[in-house]
Amino acid sequence: MSQYANGDLLVIFQSKYSFPYALGVARIDREGRPIWYRRDYSHHEANFAEDDVALVPSMRIDKWSPPSIPIR
Repeated sequence: MSQYANGDLLVIFQSKYSFPYALGVARIDREGRPIWYRRDYSHHEANFAEDDVALVPSMRIDKWSPPSIPIR
């Protein structure tokens, strides 16, 4: 979790026993109500830039295909 200047929390959701482990990110107000939630595979720690802009690492889930290695 990281805290905004006004006391809101930025919460990163991760799962220990699933793939992908990264679930998303939410902003929770001081009363515990979600302001917004993004299911975007955010993960690890967030940082804040100027004007409380949250910088959060995320990943993209794409269709897997086997490597193109010739079989002999």
